[in-house]
Amino acid sequence: MNLWRKSAIGPSAKFGHRAEEPYTYLGVPERQSQEVSTIKSALNREYKRRLRWIWGSELSARNKVTATKTFAIPVLVYTFGVLHWTIKELEDLDRATRKTMNLHRSLHPKSSVQRLYLPRDEGGRGLLGVNRARLLSMEDQSPTVIGNRSIPERREKAHPSQHHMRRQKTWSHPT
Repeated sequence: MNLWRKSAIGPSAKFGHRAEEPYTYLGVPERQSQEVSTIKSALNREYKRRLRWIWGSELSARNKVTATKTFAIPVLVYTFGVLHWTIKELEDLDRATRKTMNLHRSLHPKSSVQRLYLPRDEGGRGLLGVNRARLLSMEDQSPTVIGNRSIPERREKAHPSQHHMRRQKTWSHPT
């Protein structure tokens, strides 16, 4: 006699979840066949929820941009290597980001979109676009994205000051 047939719970109850609920890893349901549209819509909702929370807060504009890069965008970065995202879907997410900023009076509707994604040291706001985050994560093959530049570009930028320090170290004291 099979006890699992009479039981409404099933063998997966031993591991803390029901048989009809999928196992989730980092918020993404794991199954033999992935329901891509369901997963993408859930990720869209979570990304937009986090954007509303960030841009509705009392943080400064600089901290809101940093929070968007470190709290909202990583929701999507995990899935870039797993799910196929079209350019249109990523542009729609960027548009949703700008719309949320506009609703919370952090972005004027007629302001420059290009300046929004420029780094702060070049006169922009330093926001990381979703498509740029996808390109950086696929380039680095890591789920973490740091700023608007990849890590090697940051090292190259700091490199000339290191040469200046080397020239100072080669100076010898006259005896």
